[in-house]
Amino acid sequence: LSVCFSQDDFILITNNYNTTKILNNNNKTTNIHNYFNGNNKNENNQINQDYTDLSKAIRIKIRTTTPKNTAFEIFVSFHCKYNGKTIVWPKIIYYEISTVDSSKKIYGNTGYINTTENLELLPISGLTLDSNGNNNLSFFFYFIDQNENAGLFLSEIYASTYVIPGILSLLPALISVICAMVSRQVILSLGAGLWLGGMFNSKYNPLAGLLRVVDTYLVNVLTIRGNAQVILITLLLSGMIGIVTKSGGAQGLAKFFSKVVSSTRRALFATYGLGILIFFGDKSSALITGTSMRPITDRLRTSREKLSFVVDSTSAPIASVFFVSSWIGFEVGLIAESFAKIGLDQDAYLAFLQTIPYRFYPITMIVFVGLVILLRRDFGPMLTAERRARRGDGLTAPDAEIPANFDDASLAPNPDKPMRWYNLAIPILFVIGILIGGLIYDGIVNINAKNEINISDGRDLIELSLNNILSNSSSNKVLLWASLIGTIVAIILGLAQKIFTLNESMDAWMKGLSSVVGAVLIIMFAWAMGDVCVDLGTALYLSEALADKIEPALLPMIVFLLSAFVSFATGSSFGTMGIMFPIVVPLADSISDDYDFLLNNIASILAGSIWGDHCSPVSDTTIISAMATSCDVTDHVRTQFPYAVVVGLVSALLGSLGTGYGLNVWIALIGCQIVVLLILLFFGGTARNYAPRYKKQEFNENENENENGTEIENDLIEIVASDTEDEETDAPALKLFNKIYQKFKKSDSNPKLLD
Repeated sequence: LSVCFSQDDFILITNNYNTTKILNNNNKTTNIHNYFNGNNKNENNQINQDYTDLSKAIRIKIRTTTPKNTAFEIFVSFHCKYNGKTIVWPKIIYYEISTVDSSKKIYGNTGYINTTENLELLPISGLTLDSNGNNNLSFFFYFIDQNENAGLFLSEIYASTYVIPGILSLLPALISVICAMVSRQVILSLGAGLWLGGMFNSKYNPLAGLLRVVDTYLVNVLTIRGNAQVILITLLLSGMIGIVTKSGGAQGLAKFFSKVVSSTRRALFATYGLGILIFFGDKSSALITGTSMRPITDRLRTSREKLSFVVDSTSAPIASVFFVSSWIGFEVGLIAESFAKIGLDQDAYLAFLQTIPYRFYPITMIVFVGLVILLRRDFGPMLTAERRARRGDGLTAPDAEIPANFDDASLAPNPDKPMRWYNLAIPILFVIGILIGGLIYDGIVNINAKNEINISDGRDLIELSLNNILSNSSSNKVLLWASLIGTIVAIILGLAQKIFTLNESMDAWMKGLSSVVGAVLIIMFAWAMGDVCVDLGTALYLSEALADKIEPALLPMIVFLLSAFVSFATGSSFGTMGIMFPIVVPLADSISDDYDFLLNNIASILAGSIWGDHCSPVSDTTIISAMATSCDVTDHVRTQFPYAVVVGLVSALLGSLGTGYGLNVWIALIGCQIVVLLILLFFGGTARNYAPRYKKQEFNENENENENGTEIENDLIEIVASDTEDEETDAPALKLFNKIYQKFKKSDSNPKLLD
């Protein structure tokens, strides 16, 4: 049959033809619009309909807003039911898309869709529009009969998209970042960016844009299961920290560890090690490491900015490169999908492992953090923050806005009750233990469920390897279990020791929850900003603007920098990976047949995505790290950003660019570590036992100060500002004070100078 006919129970559409031959015959596939609007009309100017109209059985999903001259895609779904009948669709359906306004042009508008395996959300890619404003589009779907005559009409559907200048898609994220840095008001800055994005997505209507912030973007982020899980995890863990703080566990643990962790360097190395140990998830690492180590580093006068930097730098960078983590499934899945599209027969997990040496940024950042701790050297705003904390001017900046403050007076433990370290250690160990065991349990359960389906379908079974188990587990779900049980354990410990009553424990729990309300709002606004960037096509515009202007040897570095910018603007490493893989992998494959070149570009996507996520003020990992360490989000970003830029530039220039021009990957990787070491040695300063260098005039009683007095002042300056080799505990500080006092006591100094 070569016609579309209707029967009582089903609608059958047939097409018996040679697809390849049809695709090579342009005349058969580009004049469909004219055919149905001229050649096939009767005397009443109506299309001859010897077919069943199926327009209501086809659905078009199109972008609301599209950047000008930027390739985008739409999705078509063919429904199998229509008026109570079953539709049997052709295996190949052709389409032609045109603009209703003939003065506007659309490109990439003809082709075909293969419906052999799927009928839902089939993509039509590579479409571009060259005119700003509203663009009404007409979609013609048809198939070709067995005689290769373009003819049998299925449906005509209309849809529209609003086109904006591509540069505008960058503004919401940029405005948010700049305002956050200048005003230090993160929520207000993100809100301004959301309003701007909402306005662009509402045809420049400012009121509609404002309303879209609350009724669309903020509401949508709460409807996503993963987002709701992260919010609940944050609230539960914060409630648990409120309880253990009230029970004296935090103070007890700090006192207990002060016997072992007696210096800032040891405390930071303990933080560094714990962050690496919790390698299986970025958010779980930041939450557990930050909340556990904060009381200890606070006692040793480590700035909250430094603690937050160490916590953040051992979360996503570790999880992204570790061969077993909750990230593996997503990353390997993207690699496998990309390999399938370019027809490359390679094992995706093996390719993932082969990309690790090329991931210069996360590896170099992990080493850089260790060097910063080992050498006790910092530079830029971080050095200023460390010196402020060491001289006793506060663990945070005076104007800092703490997203989660567990130092509230209402959470102070009862001084008449014992402060035992295990009241914090036991709940945290429960959280870690349940997290590890839960990931294994959940992964096995999910694999067994999938294998039951595979057996019935005759497909290969999934092996119960550690990698497969973690890849098939839900870290968010398991962390919910761990947070809830950890909270219950903390309450039981306090009640059993009669440290607090049940009512007091609930008050502490609620106080812990309320302390992170600001952080939760920031996370929600950051997620919404990511949605705005997707709606406006920010990443699509950036990729389109740069993709065709790249020399092959420069491609890995350009991919790294582009991925870094996209993830910085959107705050999502996963989102950036999902955007960049379909663009970069085919591009790299078309440029070179070298497999190592392809691996280098894949690694550049993964590494660049981590860079932006690591230092973006709209990244949930950045916000959670600041929250867990009670650090101002803006201060965390401001102090960490110079480190990320330095390591990122070294990684891009020596790593990605060097290997692009043929440098051996291992030489490039080792070279990156050497360069960051030299930067720390030559440009880093120390905050050890730091005190300010006072001017001589501040010590002189009058201008006629005798020669002996001036000599004493010089000695005082030399002693106070010196770098001692002693451990940084209270004892060396007392020795230093005594040394100064004895020197003055033996001198002929006047009373004012002695005081």
